[in-house]
Amino acid sequence: MALVTKLEPVEKERPTIHAPVRCGYTAFTGSDGKRHLQLDTFGSLTRQMVGSASQSIQLNAASAAQLKRLIEKKFS
Repeated sequence: MALVTKLEPVEKERPTIHAPVRCGYTAFTGSDGKRHLQLDTFGSLTRQMVGSASQSIQLNAASAAQLKRLIEKKFS
């Protein structure tokens, strides 16, 4: 699991499209009293432990706002 506090650009030589998976989300207030958004991806149907979370990413208010701006910029 990781708490993302800042997004930074990275250049990829050969970007590829990955297989689609399910993604769940949870919004919660942390022990620090601040809001967080957690995204959990669930591996493909061919993985060994089907249905278990494979990655978890948490965003705080600043990184969520940065991601929102990045999505608006890159998809408009």
